[in-house]
Amino acid sequence: MIDNLPTLDLHGMDSVTSKIRFNEFVKDNIILKNRELLVVHGVGLGIIRDVIKEEAKNNKNVIKSELDIFNSGVTRVFIDIKEKK
Repeated sequence: MIDNLPTLDLHGMDSVTSKIRFNEFVKDNIILKNRELLVVHGVGLGIIRDVIKEEAKNNKNVIKSELDIFNSGVTRVFIDIKEKK
């Protein structure tokens, strides 16, 4: 159920703040052992969406990310919560 997933709302934030908040959110949810996250970036011009797409691609803990099929203002992020050795 999508309503129960951890959610990060980036409305009103600039691209630099969005990058920082996204990476902190991923780290926090690894500790909490949440495998799936939602990042709300809105539709707008797509600037923050593109920032999140790039950050997810470059984050070694992210398995995959995709736009939500029902809301293009939300990206679903799947993370690896296994302990790295």
